[in-house]
Amino acid sequence: MNTEWPKGNCPQYYASRDELSIISELLFKGSCLVIPTSMRPEMLQRIHEGHLGVEKFKAMARATLFWPEICSDIHILISSCPVCLKRRYKQPKEPMIIVNDALGPWEKIGVEHFELNGKDILTNYPEIAILASTSAACVITHVKSFFARHGNTRRVISDNEPQFAAYEFKYFANTYGFQHITSSPYYA
Repeated sequence: MNTEWPKGNCPQYYASRDELSIISELLFKGSCLVIPTSMRPEMLQRIHEGHLGVEKFKAMARATLFWPEICSDIHILISSCPVCLKRRYKQPKEPMIIVNDALGPWEKIGVEHFELNGKDILTNYPEIAILASTSAACVITHVKSFFARHGNTRRVISDNEPQFAAYEFKYFANTYGFQHITSSPYYA
């Protein structure tokens, strides 16, 4: 097989030349069918029939089809589609707002439970404790030891795991005089 690229022949595919192959007289780049210029509008319309939005549209197209500037063509099609423009998400995502209301060190701390190599771990940077159990009583014992070494805090932030949501932990927070704040379920 001639490994030299034909001079002046399809320069837009030169960068992809190592990924191109011909199967049953069809040109593929990897597992994606290379679409000739004349068929691109039809292929875009077929994938666009569900009006899935830009990201899903791009993912679906890139999984099966290829041509240079496919993403640009998708953006042009969607930006001129009345259905997509009507359905598009109108409100931009809110930026994450970090509230730094701690006045000094150790006034607000985060406590997290996780499993590592089959062991339950409780961490509060820079401290790490291996838990004998995941009960609220065991977690409280270790948090008390953190406090004994570094002093009490005004706020403890944790996820919503059972040991932090237990009555014992709420009682512990009241007794030691700190506010217990839990993070959102999907934004630990």
